[in-house]
Amino acid sequence: MKVAVLNCADRSNQEICRQMSIESVPDMRVYPARANKTYPGLHYKGKQNIKDIRNFLIDYIMENIESIEWLYDNPKPVFEPATFKEVMSISSNTDVMYTAYVIEDAESYMGKSITLDVSSCTNLQVRRVVANTEDGVKIMEQLQLNPQDLPFLVVKSNNGTNFPI
Repeated sequence: MKVAVLNCADRSNQEICRQMSIESVPDMRVYPARANKTYPGLHYKGKQNIKDIRNFLIDYIMENIESIEWLYDNPKPVFEPATFKEVMSISSNTDVMYTAYVIEDAESYMGKSITLDVSSCTNLQVRRVVANTEDGVKIMEQLQLNPQDLPFLVVKSNNGTNFPI
């Protein structure tokens, strides 16, 4: 994701700021790749802190992952929660060396964030397990993990060996 800054107080930028209807600062907008010049962008109106901005961007990416141009050799990240069958399978249906399962509650952004952070890695993929779903409960029972101690990270090699961390 690319980030740009435009200083609307600078006289040389005032025309473009007016065209973009920037009325106050800070003003943050998200533009999809190859958006036309008339597209006003998706306007972020949330709190001005890194956590809320990051969560906004993660939600945007998750909602638009299919249309986002992916420049890496490996597949796009998967945000849907992993299933019990997937986590407990002995063999892996992927070419990556390791899969890290982040087991967390439904509101957490940790797994989503880590998924994006390592999305360009070719030997590691991250999948999210939502603890309070049927599959999440079964996974935690099978791995003997206490839901009171969330979050958990379980790393699985492509030969099926689990490494709870």
